[in-house]
This record gives sequence, C-alpha cells and structure tokens, in this order.
Amino acid sequence: MEKILSLKKIKNKKGNIVKILSSKDKNFKKIKEIYFSHVKLNSIKAWKKHKKNNLNLIVVLGRVKFVFCNGKNKFRRMTVSKNLYKKIYIPAGVWFGFKGLSKKNLIISISSGLSSEKEISRKEVNDIKFNW
Repeated sequence: MEKILSLKKIKNKKGNIVKILSSKDKNFKKIKEIYFSHVKLNSIKAWKKHKKNNLNLIVVLGRVKFVFCNGKNKFRRMTVSKNLYKKIYIPAGVWFGFKGLSKKNLIISISSGLSSEKEISRKEVNDIKFNW
C-alpha cells in the first residue's frame, strides 16, 4: 500500500531546504532513475502500475491530486502541493494516476528500477471508473 511520508524542512533565512530522500529512510530501496513529470491544469495522467519498481513521488511545483486503486475499485486519494512537504511512496503493484490542480505542476519521481514498457502496465483513464 502507498504511504505518505513527511519531509524534513530545514529553515534557512536565505531559503528553506527540504530533504527528500536519504539512504537511511525506511522505504529507501535503491535509486536507478530520477525523472520529472509535468501535468497541466485539469489534465489527468492515469492509470499505470509498476510491476517491479518502487517509486517516491514529490510535488515540487503546484498542486496535484493523486488517486490509488487496489484493482477492486477501492480508492485512496490525496492532494499534495509544494507547500505540504510530503513524499508519496508507491510500492510495485499499485495502480495510480494524478491530476494537475494548478496552472503549472511538476512531480519528481525517484524509481528503484529503470522504466520500460515491459515493466509498466497501463490502462486508459476510463478503464478504471473514478470521478476525478
């Protein structure tokens, strides 16, 4: 099951620092790939499931609504923004998608493995019934 984890915020008079990942973190596995995902206002990127990779997602710009599905149409949803200082840990095997709620939205994804079409299962947004 996915987890919401707090991020450590280090106050600095010239600009705060937010620590997003450490090898000491309980959910840290390994890092094979880091990438950014942009999502436009009211655009939905759904659905996908990683077969082997675990992900850590952090919203670094804007506000994003995340939805997770256990495959039996039971949903968990949350909204994360750059000001909430949260990280979402998604283990392999969880269907998820997200929607941009601000004009500009940017998510950093830290993956335990390399992305490939063989490693990812995908469905169209309407294949899983959810009222975004």
